[in-house]
Amino acid sequence: MDGHIVKIISGTRTYAEQAEIFAQGRTKPGRIVTKAGPGHSNHNFGIAWDIGIFKNGDYLDESSIYEDVGKIGKQIGLEWGGDWSSIVDLPHYQMPSKLSLAEVRQSFENGKV
Repeated sequence: MDGHIVKIISGTRTYAEQAEIFAQGRTKPGRIVTKAGPGHSNHNFGIAWDIGIFKNGDYLDESSIYEDVGKIGKQIGLEWGGDWSSIVDLPHYQMPSKLSLAEVRQSFENGKV
């Protein structure tokens, strides 16, 4: 990754923050960046994050390095948004879970996570 810096740029989000991101490209300007509304993103439960790649201090929105980093993430057992088909999300990573998203959400909303 020669001279590039990888940083986590988005981690846990509140339902309100997820609603703001979900509105983007729908009821607010910008491109659609998520299909997950509030309570339907693993970001809401502290088990997902997005990375950013930087070169000379500049954020690279698009770079083949996201795919290189994705391979590393998968090698260490993370789920990678680059493998998704409905919306490919190269900067996204999450912890694998044996629970469904609905089960994680229910545990979170019941104060168990």
